[in-house]
Amino acid sequence: AVVAQEKHVVMRKKMNIRFVPAPVPKEYAKDMLLLKDIPDSVDSEFFVKFVENRLGMDDGEDFTVDFRNKCAVLLFTKPYSDEEIQAMIKKLTSKKCKGHILSLE
Repeated sequence: AVVAQEKHVVMRKKMNIRFVPAPVPKEYAKDMLLLKDIPDSVDSEFFVKFVENRLGMDDGEDFTVDFRNKCAVLLFTKPYSDEEIQAMIKKLTSKKCKGHILSLE
């Protein structure tokens, strides 16, 4: 049913109907992932090997890592589709990194 954009009365209550457009969907970078909650016991070398193992990619050739205090940005050498990014997220979160599950964005 279509409701006109004007005042309506329902059960003696006045209602003002107006159109509110849906928000524009956010666009995300398709060539990077942000990994959070990296344990203190994980150094950059171990982390790079963990990512290489989980994704089957090579550091420097397929991606680089900007490793910072409990966070890391994976910068891919090319953009990936939404499905490929989701598959990477699943691979990275399906195995614990030194006993911790990583958070990704």
